[in-house]
Amino acid sequence: MVCFTETHLSGSSVAESLQLGGYNLFKRNRHLSYMNLPDIATKSGGGVVLYVRNHFKAFEKQYHHNVTDLEFLVVKLESPVQALIAVVYRPPDYSIGQFLTNLLGLLESLERMDCQPIILCGDFNEDFLSRAKKPISDLLHSRGYTQLVWAATTEKNTLLDHIYISRLKLTPEYLELMKFQAISANNKIYFGNDIPSMFLDSSSPKVPFMQQYRGLTDDQSKSHKSKGKKL
Repeated sequence: MVCFTETHLSGSSVAESLQLGGYNLFKRNRHLSYMNLPDIATKSGGGVVLYVRNHFKAFEKQYHHNVTDLEFLVVKLESPVQALIAVVYRPPDYSIGQFLTNLLGLLESLERMDCQPIILCGDFNEDFLSRAKKPISDLLHSRGYTQLVWAATTEKNTLLDHIYISRLKLTPEYLELMKFQAISANNKIYFGNDIPSMFLDSSSPKVPFMQQYRGLTDDQSKSHKSKGKKL
């Protein structure tokens, strides 16, 4: 699957140049998304698109109770896997309070469909790497969603494009994800002997990872680094 936001599409037809071989295209243009916000609805830009490989059985879920004034698209996958995929775009000048209300309506609508997992992705114009408050992320985390993207997605080193998945915490897949995130962030977390060899110095003696890494004090870490030893 491939998701796009800010497609700038208008009208019901799609140019041949935008069709991808082997994929079915689902789209929703901006002007269809805002019933009560004509200033945004008539502004150029926006829109969302989802491409799904044509061997997937998929269809768009078009009607969502109490969900309005939100640029989004929902596609349900039925086989060979089951999932709900939602693509969302939040314009940078869209009131965060109003957006949160409408996003909550979408989440409640998706959760009533009794289909897991729910995968929510898009451009939320909220920097996940910032130390400032992140109300969008907080809302999703409070409902059990996990954010999967941890690297900057823009040239300004901000992380505005998020992917959230429901019911991932404490599963083996989630713990594996947390392991790699902790290693890449240089966090002092012990994962036992299950450490990918790509992260270890092959010239180092075979010392348990806890002794190599977590067991070092900050002063010892600095001493090792000054000697050119990788940890």
